[in-house]
Amino acid sequence: MAAMRMNRKGTQVVETRTAPEALVTWKAPHCPFLIEYTARTAEQLRLAAADAFFSLPRGGAEIGGVLLGAFEKGRLRILRHVPLDCEHAFGPSFTLSPKDHALLAELLAASRRSAGDAQPVGWYHSHTRSDVFLSVADLEIHDRYFPENWQVALVLRPYSLEHVQGGFFFRQADRSIQGAGPPQEFSADPAEPFPVEADAPPEPKAQAMAAAAVPAPITVLTPVEPSPPAPQPVAADPLLEIRVTPRETSAGSSRAYWLAALLAAAAIVAAIGYEARGRESAALANENAQLRQRDNDLRSEVSRLRSELERQTALNRKLQQDSEAEKQKRKRSQGFAFDPLL
Repeated sequence: MAAMRMNRKGTQVVETRTAPEALVTWKAPHCPFLIEYTARTAEQLRLAAADAFFSLPRGGAEIGGVLLGAFEKGRLRILRHVPLDCEHAFGPSFTLSPKDHALLAELLAASRRSAGDAQPVGWYHSHTRSDVFLSVADLEIHDRYFPENWQVALVLRPYSLEHVQGGFFFRQADRSIQGAGPPQEFSADPAEPFPVEADAPPEPKAQAMAAAAVPAPITVLTPVEPSPPAPQPVAADPLLEIRVTPRETSAGSSRAYWLAALLAAAAIVAAIGYEARGRESAALANENAQLRQRDNDLRSEVSRLRSELERQTALNRKLQQDSEAEKQKRKRSQGFAFDPLL
């Protein structure tokens, strides 16, 4: 799509732009503003959450990032997103380490400096082993980095490659957040391919072919002779040629190819990670076994010393008792010897 504008020097400049992206509206009864997001952003988030979901066995890994857009006149628009490269120091869940917190702060600062009209309007992350809700750690992240009343949190829950549930969490008028669950969930199903408009109008020949394809039905040839004529090649039939769309050929095959490549790369990375973690786990298990043995030895030594101390204490007590008894016996003997009445 070509557009004309005037620059600062008064010169006309021709800009080439793609078709405007469609906005999907999300609203809830208690949300004080309207939330809109582009279909392209929803599709990208769906693919990212689903890809991480299948990257590891038993639930995969969780992802997160920053939502960029604008807020004006009671409308929050989400235009794109920036992923946060979480190091997953505490496992596959999206739990931020000190390094992740520093990276998130740097990412927000860079987004505010370079995003232009698109500013941080919230954040997103996926749950692969729980439902759509905000945990205590999620609420701490939201209050710390996204304190504005209009900033939101998006939680995604992938179930398969093509089905991802999601929900927005927002601050109500009293700044409270219902983190137990979103007031309304939505399904991020696969979107249609985004159209790309050409700069020049279609050729007259293509227009004529499209116009001819509308009223003319496709004739089904029924053989009436025992030896029917050989069918014409498919490429020679203009009607069938029109029915074959890029989505059914190049776009679909290209998308399937890249999806398969991404899944293969994720599987290789997961295998390498599991091998490294296996070696680390074996080393940790050996070290833990040595520590447990040392602890048992120390406990045995302490128990032996305690028994020895108790034995010495009992022996000293007996010696004291014997000494006291001997003293009493001597006193009684001396008393009988010097008694004048005897």
